[in-house]
Amino acid sequence: MHLSSLLLHPIALEMVGMPFSPSKRDFIAGETNGKSHRQVAREKHCSPSTVAYAVCQQRERGSNTTPKRPGRPRSLTERDMHHIRQVIVANRRRSLRQLLPLLSEINLPLSLSSLKRVFKRLGLMQYIARVKPFLNKKAKFQRIKYAMVHQHDTPQAWQSTIFVDEAAIRLDGNMRTFVSRREGEAYLPDCLRPRLHALRGTCMVWAAVWHGGRSKLIRFDQSESKGKKGGVTAAIYQGQITKGELRRNWRQVLGNGGAMDVLG
Repeated sequence: MHLSSLLLHPIALEMVGMPFSPSKRDFIAGETNGKSHRQVAREKHCSPSTVAYAVCQQRERGSNTTPKRPGRPRSLTERDMHHIRQVIVANRRRSLRQLLPLLSEINLPLSLSSLKRVFKRLGLMQYIARVKPFLNKKAKFQRIKYAMVHQHDTPQAWQSTIFVDEAAIRLDGNMRTFVSRREGEAYLPDCLRPRLHALRGTCMVWAAVWHGGRSKLIRFDQSESKGKKGGVTAAIYQGQITKGELRRNWRQVLGNGGAMDVLG
């Protein structure tokens, strides 16, 4: 007998853990009048134990309907879950322990273990916040404008472009921030951690990448900075990037042919 035909057989269904419906068991129990359990089992293609169970349930409860499963019902309604999610989303950067008093304020006191189960039920987890450069409205507009202008550029045009970026590295520890979010919400504005420049206790570095190559990671020399905070000024940026290592990178890529565009 083919495997697919075997799995559709009533005995096979019972063997793989697919019990008969309540109405089917009631029908089997009614067929036992004047017949043995083995005889009914052969006629209905089931096991004698199934017939005995159907008869027992019919005698004890008057029906073979599946009884309600034991266990404590959920104490939180869908409305409660909605309010809890609102509190979590409004306070994404708070830890689970910090969320507990906020939930008590709205008359939803929970234990730490209960809150963990609520997180799982809502599909939420605590993730490390993704780091993105801090952009004001003007910078965002300029980036969108650049993307619109170059959206139809050819692959050859992008291969003749150097991308330059700088970063601030903290010297007094990491800046990991955890946020509560669902999978797929990593780049929502309130789930990101902005990368700020020229912070105290940081050193500024820059590097460049292009098709088939990259520059060294270079630290800015801020010892002669004339800025109010001693940070990276336009003069330092021009002198140490544009006229320094980047010029050598530019000549290197030009040697491979094509005009260059620098994007920072």
